Amino acid sequence: MGVQRQQGLRPIEIQTGLHVCPECSGSLVYPTDWEEAGPENWNVSLRCPSCEWAAAGVYGQDLVDEFDEELDRGTQVLVHELKELVKANMSEEIDRFAGALHADALLPEDF
Repeated sequence: MGVQRQQGLRPIEIQTGLHVCPECSGSLVYPTDWEEAGPENWNVSLRCPSCEWAAAGVYGQDLVDEFDEELDRGTQVLVHELKELVKANMSEEIDRFAGALHADALLPEDF
């Protein structure tokens, strides 16, 4: 899928995306830091929140682009889930407020 390069080492073939942890196979690996390491490479520090694995390496532009797209997909999922949670919470609050109105349980001091 991609090639990882570390100083003084031969390139290592990456069989999965950078978002997949090589220790626990979790798919939540994220970058803690990244910076250019030449015209076609990036130095990326990675961390897995599931098992606390962390590493850094130099990765090719194509692999980093795929990682960036995966991070964007993950962000979209999180934003969607947040919106759904906010909507569910607001719905519950409205139901409680409507119930209190019907029960005549609201006083001027409540506001």
